[in-house]
Amino acid sequence: MFFQTTVTDPSRLYVDTFGSDFRAVVSVHRGECKTRSTELTCGTGSCSANLHQWSGLVDPGVYCVIADRADDRETGTKLVLRSFVGDPARLGHIGENTGNTCDDDLWDGACAQTVDAPDTEWFVTSCVPTTIKLSTCSTEPSFDGELQAYTLGEIEKACTLGCTAQITLDEPGGVWLVAQARNDPSCGSISVDITAQ
Repeated sequence: MFFQTTVTDPSRLYVDTFGSDFRAVVSVHRGECKTRSTELTCGTGSCSANLHQWSGLVDPGVYCVIADRADDRETGTKLVLRSFVGDPARLGHIGENTGNTCDDDLWDGACAQTVDAPDTEWFVTSCVPTTIKLSTCSTEPSFDGELQAYTLGEIEKACTLGCTAQITLDEPGGVWLVAQARNDPSCGSISVDITAQ
């Protein structure tokens, strides 16, 4: 399967094979599929036998995503290739993640009390359905703002005031976690503790 997409801004590209019933090799290339050039990734089974997951930062341009049967002996018949493009957040990880809410202004959640307030964000992936919790309670001085979470497709799933929030992923995938200051004077360095259950 060949899939071609055009990215207009610096972005984070996410690809997976969730829903497939056989092992597939997935590669991502710069350029159109018929004249593709640099290979950004090529892999199979990063999560499980039939689930491969990849995400990377990409510059504006055309990209080709290719999915192929990993082995002729594979017996499945269903290949699913999901691809999403979103804001170019850095990868987050389980544990402490640091940032500065004064750096960007990319998100305005449903709970945002001040529109266009500065924020910082992380992108976290999971190979399994899970509940992801984030906490800024240990940030000093205390964080004065909103915590937001968006699933693939940038669909808002959580937006809370205070220092803790959580989001439940019903399937494997990725989530953007955002800490947004209420206003410019309240922005600054922040520490976010991410856990998964």
